[in-house]
Parts: sequence; C-alpha cells; structure tokens
Amino acid sequence: MESYITREEAADCLGVSTRTLDRYVRKKILKSHRRGRRTMFLRLDVESVIETPTPQSHVVSEVQETLPTKQDPDIAALVSLTTKMHHELQQKESEISRLHFQLGKYQEISKNSIPLLEAKNKERIDEKQITTLKREVRSVRSGRFFFFVLSALLLGAVGILSSLLFY
Repeated sequence: MESYITREEAADCLGVSTRTLDRYVRKKILKSHRRGRRTMFLRLDVESVIETPTPQSHVVSEVQETLPTKQDPDIAALVSLTTKMHHELQQKESEISRLHFQLGKYQEISKNSIPLLEAKNKERIDEKQITTLKREVRSVRSGRFFFFVLSALLLGAVGILSSLLFY
C-alpha cells in the first residue's frame, strides 16, 4: 500500500522548508499528489530524493574517474582545487538551504503577526472611540446637570415671585 505524508512531514524529512519543497515540485525533483485540499507526497518519493546525490557530486566523481592514474603535478593541483571548490560549493548550498528554511519560518511568523498587529491597531482605534464616547457622555451629563440646576433655580424663582405677587 502506498504511504502518503503531508507537506510539513516531507519538509521535515528532507530538512527543508515548505517553500523549498514547493520549489522541488516546480523543478520536478519531487512529485506531489492532491488529496482533497491537501498536498501529499509519497513517502518513497521523499526517501528517493534524500538518497539522490547532487549533480555536482556526479561531475566531480566522473572527472576523477577519467583522470589517468599517473598524474602530473598540474593535473593533481587542478583535481585538488576542484575537490576543494566542490566541498565549498556543498557548504554554500547547505547554508543557502538553511537560510531558505529560516526565511520560510520567518515568513510564517510574519503572516501570523500581521493579523495581530491589525488587531492591536483596531484596539487602539476602539480605545480612541471609547475615549471620545466618554467625553460625549460627560458633556451630556454636564448639560443635564446644568439644565437640572437651571430648572430648579427657575422653579425656585417662579415660586418666590408667585408668593410675592399673591400675598
């Protein structure tokens, strides 16, 4: 029976980010399968990518195999330089893969951070609106209080005037 794994599991198995895994699919290094809305990979396909050597290692081994057994010093120096450069290239590729993986992680973090920032901005706007509403409530309350005091004074004045006029 064919065993399928998710994108995240495949990326973990290969030690790469899901972005790099998508690049592998685009370059046809790895074949993906859709299962509903999910992208899945055959476990055997992922394992074969792990076991597949890089194209550069084939070139170096082929060059070394075609060289004569007796080497003059110039060819030996060239082979040594080629081997050294191949090793440095592998280190650089490893570093690039690691950086791509980190970039993918940071992009995922930033995707999750943007809604959080938007929520904080909305919260700030809501706080400003609450402050504005509190001011309006205070002014309405002050207006009511002022109206109540003025009404009481007028009623008192009317009461005093009416008592003076009718006695």
